[in-house]
Order: sequence, then structure tokens, then C-alpha cells
Amino acid sequence: MTPSPPFYLICAVQRAGTRLLCEYLAGTRRAGLPPGALFDMSIGAAPFDMNAAIRDASTPGGMAGLRMFWNGWEAFLARLADADNSGAAKEILRAVPFVWLRRHDTLRQAVSFWRATTPRDQFRRPSDSSRVNAPEFDAPAIRRFVELIESQDARWGRWFDENGIVPLEIAYEDLDRHPARTVNRVLEHLGVRAVVTLTQPTVKRQADRLTEQYVEQYKTIEGVS
Repeated sequence: MTPSPPFYLICAVQRAGTRLLCEYLAGTRRAGLPPGALFDMSIGAAPFDMNAAIRDASTPGGMAGLRMFWNGWEAFLARLADADNSGAAKEILRAVPFVWLRRHDTLRQAVSFWRATTPRDQFRRPSDSSRVNAPEFDAPAIRRFVELIESQDARWGRWFDENGIVPLEIAYEDLDRHPARTVNRVLEHLGVRAVVTLTQPTVKRQADRLTEQYVEQYKTIEGVS
């Protein structure tokens, strides 16, 4: 099974900045449009179609970009082990360019992750600009997200090592401060010519004064700097 067109994978843990990176890459019109996940991993999902997923994420030039969080990737690997064409698919994956996006500041990533999963918080910024609700501070919950992020980042690292894959590693903080430089590093990794200017993404920065408040509360309670 030879997929066409070629594709690459953006790997991360949730709230690492994948949407921002994907919008920048999509804006170049040279690197595909990462749509969210490579396959549907839900229980009872239909058999995955790799070629269809790649085709849906492709630019006219034939480059396809896909993104995957560790929990979805782990589910994909489990399903892949049972697939009739698992051997061919694994060979394809060994030749795929991987981009590993992480955040140095896992605490702020954890706060973002926690807020995004809190029912009382309209953290996705509704289009009508209604007030963002503030969930009650929950140090144990934030701690669980810190541990989850650290654990899943470590699992990505082990998987790369075990499979002899050397991904391009980029940090959210670099993407935030130097977007053009960081995006061009990705394009170079993919063998795509660099861009001079970037299209501004529509995604809004989700960090706000509440995030900073929660971070400081957590540091005080946990005694971390």
C-alpha cells in the first residue's frame, strides 16, 4: 500500500499549540491542512482509510499535513496491530516526516487543558463575545493535567526512540515569539521552500488574566517556582 499524496504528522499533547501551528502551515498553501486527527478512533468506528485521510488534508501541490495527540495515536497503534495491512502501514510510517510540538511551560499548558475541559468555562471564546466564565480553582485537577502532559510527552519520546524516528522538535514558545522562523523550520524539514511572510491565523490566544491567576495560585499551593 503506497499512499498518495505524501504526508507528515504533527505530534503533540493537547493544548501545546497545534491549532496555531496548523493555521500557519495551512496559510502557506504549501504544507496541507492538518484537520484534527488522522483517523476516527471512537469505539465502533469504521475501518480507517489512510489514503482518504491523506487526500482530505492535501494541498493542490500534493503535500498533506495531519496532526495527532498521543491518546489518539495510542488508539491508532492498537487498531493498526489488528489491521490486515499493518505491516505495509508500519513501513509507511517509518518514512513519514514527524514534527513534535511541545510546550516548555507545562503548567500553563495544564491550566489551559483543565480550563478547556471544565463545563463552567466557556474557554473557546464564543463568537458572540459573551463573558468567559471562571471555573473554581482546583489544584488537584491541574496537578493531574500536569502529570498527564508529562506522561504523554514521555510516551511520544519513547515511541520515537523505539522506532528509530528522529522528529523535528519545536517549542510552542518559539512558535509564539518567532512564528516565521519556526514555520520555516517545519517547511525545511518537509523539503518545502520557505515563505517570506505568514498569513495571520484566526485562532485567538487563550491565555488571559485568569490563566495567570490560576498559575500563581497553583505555584503557591504546590511550592513551585
